[in-house]
Amino acid sequence: MILINKQKIKSFKFPGGAEKILYLLESLGYASSNVVFGIGSYTYQYVTRDTFGFAMKATFAKINGKGYPIFKDPATDKGDKKSAIGFLKVDEDYNLIQNVTEKEENEGLLETKFINGKIMNETTLHEIRNNINKNKGI
Repeated sequence: MILINKQKIKSFKFPGGAEKILYLLESLGYASSNVVFGIGSYTYQYVTRDTFGFAMKATFAKINGKGYPIFKDPATDKGDKKSAIGFLKVDEDYNLIQNVTEKEENEGLLETKFINGKIMNETTLHEIRNNINKNKGI
Protein backbone atom coordinates (compact mmCIF):
# COMPACT_ATOMS: atom_id res chain seq x y z
CA MET A 1 0.00 0.00 0.00
CA ILE A 2 1.27 3.46 -0.79
CA LEU A 3 0.21 6.32 1.45
CA ILE A 4 0.72 9.94 0.47
CA ASN A 5 -0.25 12.54 3.05
CA LYS A 6 -1.92 9.69 4.98
CA GLN A 7 -4.18 8.92 2.00
CA LYS A 8 -4.04 5.53 0.31
CA ILE A 9 -3.27 5.94 -3.40
CA LYS A 10 -2.25 2.41 -4.40
CA SER A 11 -2.75 -0.99 -2.84
CA PHE A 12 -1.40 -4.03 -4.68
CA LYS A 13 1.44 -6.52 -4.75
CA PHE A 14 4.67 -5.51 -6.47
CA PRO A 15 6.14 -8.62 -8.16
CA GLY A 16 9.06 -6.48 -9.34
CA GLY A 17 10.00 -5.74 -5.75
CA ALA A 18 11.46 -2.56 -4.31
CA GLU A 19 12.84 -1.36 -7.66
CA LYS A 20 9.35 -1.04 -9.17
CA ILE A 21 8.03 0.69 -6.07
CA LEU A 22 10.83 3.25 -6.24
CA TYR A 23 10.20 3.81 -9.96
CA LEU A 24 6.49 4.41 -9.28
CA LEU A 25 7.26 6.87 -6.50
CA GLU A 26 9.79 8.71 -8.69
CA SER A 27 7.17 9.02 -11.44
CA LEU A 28 4.85 10.58 -8.87
CA GLY A 29 7.56 13.08 -7.86
CA TYR A 30 8.57 11.58 -4.51
CA ALA A 31 12.12 10.99 -3.26
CA SER A 32 13.17 7.54 -2.08
CA SER A 33 14.50 9.06 1.15
CA ASN A 34 10.86 9.37 2.22
CA VAL A 35 10.15 5.65 1.84
CA VAL A 36 10.13 2.87 4.43
CA PHE A 37 9.85 -0.70 3.16
CA GLY A 38 8.40 -3.54 5.18
CA ILE A 39 10.07 -6.93 5.20
CA GLY A 40 7.40 -8.54 3.01
CA SER A 41 8.76 -11.06 0.53
CA TYR A 42 7.12 -9.29 -2.42
CA THR A 43 9.18 -6.19 -1.72
CA TYR A 44 12.64 -7.73 -1.68
CA GLN A 45 13.26 -11.18 -3.14
CA TYR A 46 9.76 -12.30 -4.13
CA VAL A 47 10.35 -15.57 -2.32
CA THR A 48 7.34 -17.07 -0.59
CA ARG A 49 6.46 -20.47 0.80
CA ASP A 50 4.84 -21.11 -2.60
CA THR A 51 8.26 -20.71 -4.25
CA PHE A 52 9.32 -23.94 -2.56
CA GLY A 53 5.89 -25.62 -2.69
CA PHE A 54 5.86 -25.86 1.09
CA ALA A 55 3.31 -25.01 3.72
CA MET A 56 2.69 -26.35 7.20
CA LYS A 57 -0.96 -26.67 8.14
CA ALA A 58 -2.89 -28.26 10.94
CA THR A 59 -5.16 -31.15 9.93
CA PHE A 60 -6.49 -32.21 13.34
CA ALA A 61 -7.32 -30.39 16.57
CA LYS A 62 -8.15 -31.66 20.02
CA ILE A 63 -10.29 -29.31 22.12
CA ASN A 64 -11.29 -30.29 25.65
CA GLY A 65 -10.42 -33.91 24.85
CA LYS A 66 -12.58 -34.10 21.70
CA GLY A 67 -10.92 -34.54 18.30
CA TYR A 68 -11.82 -32.58 15.17
CA PRO A 69 -10.47 -33.18 11.65
CA ILE A 70 -9.74 -29.75 10.15
CA PHE A 71 -8.74 -28.56 6.69
CA LYS A 72 -8.35 -25.53 4.45
CA ASP A 73 -10.45 -25.19 1.28
CA PRO A 74 -10.59 -21.51 0.28
CA ALA A 75 -13.70 -20.52 -1.69
CA THR A 76 -11.59 -18.15 -3.80
CA ASP A 77 -9.12 -20.88 -4.84
CA LYS A 78 -9.28 -23.27 -7.81
CA GLY A 79 -8.37 -26.30 -5.68
CA ASP A 80 -4.61 -25.72 -5.46
CA LYS A 81 -4.67 -24.68 -1.81
CA LYS A 82 -7.01 -27.33 -0.45
CA SER A 83 -5.25 -29.09 2.40
CA ALA A 84 -5.24 -32.63 3.69
CA ILE A 85 -7.78 -33.49 6.40
CA GLY A 86 -7.66 -35.33 9.72
CA PHE A 87 -4.98 -37.71 10.91
CA LEU A 88 -2.52 -38.46 8.10
CA LYS A 89 -0.50 -41.54 7.27
CA VAL A 90 2.42 -41.78 4.86
CA ASP A 91 3.08 -45.39 3.86
CA GLU A 92 6.32 -47.10 2.76
CA ASP A 93 5.72 -46.01 -0.87
CA TYR A 94 5.30 -42.39 0.29
CA ASN A 95 1.56 -42.31 -0.43
CA LEU A 96 -0.45 -39.85 1.66
CA ILE A 97 -3.56 -41.38 3.21
CA GLN A 98 -5.95 -38.86 4.78
CA ASN A 99 -8.47 -38.97 7.63
CA VAL A 100 -7.18 -42.20 9.16
CA THR A 101 -7.49 -43.25 12.80
CA GLU A 102 -4.89 -42.10 15.33
CA LYS A 103 -3.61 -45.70 15.53
CA GLU A 104 -3.16 -45.83 11.71
CA GLU A 105 -1.36 -42.48 11.73
CA ASN A 106 1.12 -43.78 14.31
CA GLU A 107 1.88 -46.80 12.05
CA GLY A 108 3.01 -44.50 9.20
CA LEU A 109 6.30 -42.78 8.43
CA LEU A 110 5.40 -39.34 9.82
CA GLU A 111 7.16 -38.25 13.01
CA THR A 112 6.00 -35.73 15.59
CA LYS A 113 8.35 -32.73 15.54
CA PHE A 114 6.49 -30.22 17.72
CA ILE A 115 3.93 -30.41 20.51
CA ASN A 116 2.61 -27.10 21.80
CA GLY A 117 5.67 -25.29 20.43
CA LYS A 118 8.20 -27.68 22.01
CA ILE A 119 10.63 -29.57 19.73
CA MET A 120 10.02 -33.29 20.23
CA ASN A 121 12.25 -34.94 17.65
CA GLU A 122 15.09 -32.69 16.59
CA THR A 123 17.08 -33.58 13.47
CA THR A 124 20.46 -31.96 12.92
CA LEU A 125 21.70 -30.68 9.57
CA HIS A 126 24.43 -33.33 9.75
CA GLU A 127 21.79 -36.09 10.09
CA ILE A 128 19.79 -34.68 7.16
CA ARG A 129 22.89 -34.59 4.94
CA ASN A 130 23.79 -38.15 5.94
CA ASN A 131 20.27 -39.36 5.07
CA ILE A 132 20.43 -37.63 1.67
CA ASN A 133 23.86 -39.08 0.89
CA LYS A 134 22.76 -42.54 2.06
CA ASN A 135 19.73 -42.42 -0.28
CA LYS A 136 21.93 -41.25 -3.18
CA GLY A 137 24.33 -44.11 -2.53
CA ILE A 138 27.23 -41.77 -1.71
